[in-house]
Amino acid sequence: MKIATDVKTADWNSIVEGLREDGWKMSNKYLGFDAGIDYDFLVLRKGENSIEFAWGNWFEGEIKAEEELLQMIQEKFNLRFTFGEATLLDLSEIKPSGLQRLINWFRKKR
Repeated sequence: MKIATDVKTADWNSIVEGLREDGWKMSNKYLGFDAGIDYDFLVLRKGENSIEFAWGNWFEGEIKAEEELLQMIQEKFNLRFTFGEATLLDLSEIKPSGLQRLINWFRKKR
């Protein structure tokens, strides 16, 4: 797995939206009161593949995935990523807990 760092907010949002339009499903999402304002976290899945997305108002976005998926995203969205260590992806405060994942699952079933 590699981590794209410092992904501009507009690019981060475009990637998430574009992948969802291509059939990627959201399997986890941060549901805190500040979701999308101060922080955001989500996981998109398609088949056996998954991509983790984290965003912060102060740090921009991060994307964690297999190298081939990150290459596909760069080509599809005409971007060049910078790779490095996670800052936001490792924040336990925004990663969905077991209970939050269960709530997300029930929401999808409705």
